[in-house]
This record gives sequence, structure tokens and C-alpha cells, in this order.
Amino acid sequence: MRVWPVLPVVGLLVSSLAACDSAGRTYSTGASDIYVAIGDSYTAAPRTGFPDGDDGCHRSEANYPHLVAKVTDADLHDVSCSGASTTQLTDPWKPGGVHLVAPQLDALNDETDLVTVGIGANDYHLIGIVFITCPALAVREPDADSPCTDAAEANPNASLKDLLSQMEDNVTDRLKDVTDLAPNADVLVIGYPSIIPAHGTCDELPLAPGDYPLARRIIDGINTSVAAAADRAGVRFIDTATGSEGHDICSDDPWIAGVHAEDGHAAPLHPYPEEQEFVSRQVLDAIG
Repeated sequence: MRVWPVLPVVGLLVSSLAACDSAGRTYSTGASDIYVAIGDSYTAAPRTGFPDGDDGCHRSEANYPHLVAKVTDADLHDVSCSGASTTQLTDPWKPGGVHLVAPQLDALNDETDLVTVGIGANDYHLIGIVFITCPALAVREPDADSPCTDAAEANPNASLKDLLSQMEDNVTDRLKDVTDLAPNADVLVIGYPSIIPAHGTCDELPLAPGDYPLARRIIDGINTSVAAAADRAGVRFIDTATGSEGHDICSDDPWIAGVHAEDGHAAPLHPYPEEQEFVSRQVLDAIG
């Protein structure tokens, strides 16, 4: 995949405002700069810390945007929202059916200096296939080895390839909107972490044994499509899957909670604080 460099003009515009961490490292986004975080629950990181707002988005004050802002002293506008798809970047909605939330792209303007975008997995229920549909089929058909895979293969009108292609187009369009609305910003697209084990199964991810390969294909496909969308839109993709290998749901040191999340540290099937700290370091490396 082609990696796009930071535009030199952005570095020049913010160099006088750059922040330093405790080790004296300088960042391109710093004090007085505006940082907008866009994304779904893997950005919002529900239950990893104190809640940020009561709008139903379940953002955490310990998510990676807050961690990055704490180091850089940037002015953070975190509009990430649990359950968001690319549609919620342009349309208002009511997460949880209660409070009306503005489109996430409304937070952008030509004064925005840094944007992180973590979106795509909720389009067409893609991650829901892994976390909801496949476990439900495993319960309904306990003697079947791969009921979810079998159901997917029996539905030619909703092939995984086609769904991922459509999701890639959606993300590409929204990223182009981001660069139009925030023309002076450094835009980083954040990939999804390693969620599914490369081998084996576990009770914390209750799929039928033969459906784990499908789950891996979906998660890998989401990341591949999001990376391709970033490339098409001319912005940088941050790979978080490679560095989080060995910390999947079924690992001995999980960074993603299983169905029985450690109380007070994460929502089920969502990132633990360790994963958010890792992603924050990836972002800081990208703007350092």
C-alpha cells in the first residue's frame, strides 16, 4: 500500500505551535491546534474510562483521541460515536434512540489541524456478522461446524466481496469530504486492531469452530478496504492490526474484550485501555 506523506505546508503552518512530550519529542500538532476525532466505537472505546458526554455515543475520556490530546495539548473535538457507520458522518442520528447527534463531519472546518478517522466496520453490518449473526447461528445450530459460513455462501445477493467493495467506496467518499472540509489538516485513517485469533477458538468469541476463518476474512477485509480507501483519498492509513497481533480476543493478553469484558475496563467485544494506549502511540508516531 502506498503511504502518503504529510503535506509540507501543514508542517510549516503548525511548526511554531508544535508540542513536546516529556522526552522532548516535538509533534506537528500541538498547543492551540484543533484536533477532530471521527469514528465508531473502536474510537469511542466505551467503558475504558469516565464517559465523555451523555449523548448516547459512549465515548471514553481514556480513548486514544483523549490520550493524544493530553500529550500534544491540542484542542480536542471528539465526535466519535458507538454504532456509527459512514452514514453518520453526513447525517444526524439518535444513538440509542434518545439524543439527536449532529453529523460528525460538522466538526470540521478550515481551521482544523489534525483529523483521525476510524470508520467502516459498521457499514452493511459487517462487524455485526462476526459479533452478532455468527454467534446467534452457533447457538441456533449447535451441531453445525460452520453455520454462518454456510449461510453466507447460500446468499449470493450479499457476497462479502461486494459488501467490502461498497464499504470501501463509502469510506473513500467520506474521506474526500474530510479533506474538502478540512483542507489544512493532516488526516490519519486508523485501521482496526487484531481481533480474531490467527488460529484456534475460545469461549470469549463464541463462534462455531468452522466460522473462525470467515470471521478472520471479514476483519482482514475491513482493514484492507479501509486502507484502500485511504489510498484512494490521498491520506495516510495507520495499521494497528500488525502491532496488536497476539493480543486478540482469544489471546493470553487480550487488548480486545470478549463477551465477558473485565468489569469497568471495556465494553464486551471492544478495546481495552491497552489497545487505546497502543493506538495513541501509533498516532503520535505519525505526527511526530
